[in-house]
Amino acid sequence: MHKKKVLATVFLTILIEVIGFSMIIPILPFMFTDPESSSYVLAPGTSQNVGYLLLGALFSLYSFAQFFANPVFGQFSDKYGRRPMLKGAIFGTGISNFMFAFGFMFASLPTLFIARFIDGITGGSIAIAQSVVADISDKSDRAKNFGIAGAAFGLGFMIGPFLGGILSNADLVPWFGPFFAFMVSGAFSLLNVVVLHKLLPETSPMDKSLNVKIFKSVRNIGQMIQSRANRVLYGSAFIYSFAFTLFTTFLGVFLLQRFGYTETNIGFLFFYIGIIGILSQTQLVTWADARFSQYKITISGALVMALALGLITFSDQTLILLLLILFFSCANSLLRTGLSTITAESAEAKDQGKVQGFKASADALGQTVPAVLAGVLAALYGAAFPLQLAAIIFVGLAALMFIFRTSLMTE
Repeated sequence: MHKKKVLATVFLTILIEVIGFSMIIPILPFMFTDPESSSYVLAPGTSQNVGYLLLGALFSLYSFAQFFANPVFGQFSDKYGRRPMLKGAIFGTGISNFMFAFGFMFASLPTLFIARFIDGITGGSIAIAQSVVADISDKSDRAKNFGIAGAAFGLGFMIGPFLGGILSNADLVPWFGPFFAFMVSGAFSLLNVVVLHKLLPETSPMDKSLNVKIFKSVRNIGQMIQSRANRVLYGSAFIYSFAFTLFTTFLGVFLLQRFGYTETNIGFLFFYIGIIGILSQTQLVTWADARFSQYKITISGALVMALALGLITFSDQTLILLLLILFFSCANSLLRTGLSTITAESAEAKDQGKVQGFKASADALGQTVPAVLAGVLAALYGAAFPLQLAAIIFVGLAALMFIFRTSLMTE
């Protein structure tokens, strides 16, 4: 097995997948919160607060489904291999995107919610891809390889929302629009299945005797807190996910309300964020890993994210916004990669699917409540408040990791 070939395939897989599912990011705020937009799907006269709540619920449903499904996919990938499970997860994402397109066309809220639920059920592809990275990595190159995988994530978030903002703009081309953007998103997922089938070898040691537990996610909660090390490790992943979900759920709405951004404007902003992600994942992460321990990297990342995000909510000039986004995105690369590296180093090769499933459970659980909470907070206090709360939580995360730093230390 050639490491570079496998890593390149994982990079391409994550890239295509993230492009596909992130294309909807600049469109969703307009579907639920801007009655003047051609993307709006709610009935005329629906209050903006109801739109906030529905948007939060839509994000939450996806995460709720992921919470139960991710550990199952992780176990199946340990037992039957990464390759078939990865293809199945991505195929399901494609089908859900097609359903979402038709849900938009007919302004059918039940179809939109069902599509997001299916996407959540089959949305374990990133966790399985990270298991592949863990399979082919040793201690000397683990952080670097996770950084490369993270760069694919950043590049996908650069291209995906940019494409979504362009392809949903009917002013550019008459047959563009949200329906077309969602259909293209589904097509990206089907293309990804073909890429995997042609290029990805099997990397899992595979334990055929593994007894797969369908409700493993519930059991995971108990297992995560059995030891202090697990409580700190997966608790940190949960808190990071909680805060980051508050940010991502209402960033688009904040940009719409504060700056008057359109879908295309938001797409361009994510293009900028993606460029920062690529540079920081490939350069900054490698530089920091060679000089500092992972726990120092994660603590620093959390503090810088908190400061930058707090200042973002008080900015009203695009230039200042772009500068703060630069610091926020660089710090996020350090924190996200640090947590992934620490998680991978906590387990043996044969258990990588399990521990990545644990982390995915913590991530998904951390995304379930705050998405709904963000909708409630935005309805009560405005679109900036969920972002301000996220900044406070990132400070709490840094404090937690400092207090229990011995549990996160790696040689």
